[in-house]
Amino acid sequence: MPSQRNIAILDDLLARLSDKQMIITMRYENVSAGDMDALRQAVRQGGGVMYIAKNTLVKRAADRLGLKGLDSIIDGPTGYVTVEDDVAGAANALVTIIKDRNLEVTILGGMMNDAIIDAGRIEQISQLPSRDELIGRLAASMNSPLTRLMRVMSAPVQGLAQSLQQVVEQKQAQEAA
Repeated sequence: MPSQRNIAILDDLLARLSDKQMIITMRYENVSAGDMDALRQAVRQGGGVMYIAKNTLVKRAADRLGLKGLDSIIDGPTGYVTVEDDVAGAANALVTIIKDRNLEVTILGGMMNDAIIDAGRIEQISQLPSRDELIGRLAASMNSPLTRLMRVMSAPVQGLAQSLQQVVEQKQAQEAA
């Protein structure tokens, strides 16, 4: 008979794992509480949520949600990162802090669009631009043709203004002479 605590944790895991763009699993060893807090904070700033849960409860939640294969990337003391929107930002934050702090954390793999991906693929995803950066690039590329069109449209007016200014300067020079 499962305890009420485990039932509550399972319900929480069902909410955390459902409808996520990506789930990353990682094995950690000899990671201090301070480093773990820094890891959580970096992932949160990158757009993800990191948590620790019992592997058996995560496997049960994955089975209930139909996330086939998630149990194949769970091994030993495992941490989980779930991402709703900015997959690249969260993966980048995770990979960067692991490298920067030289943490004993190994990315085991992940699940994206109901497919298992390996640690190498997560590394590749981490090198992609973040969602905000992509939006900025898109806005700049959309704005560029408009800016060029504005310059082309205003060039004749500017040329006319410069010609008129030169005529005025010539007439002033003739009157002064």
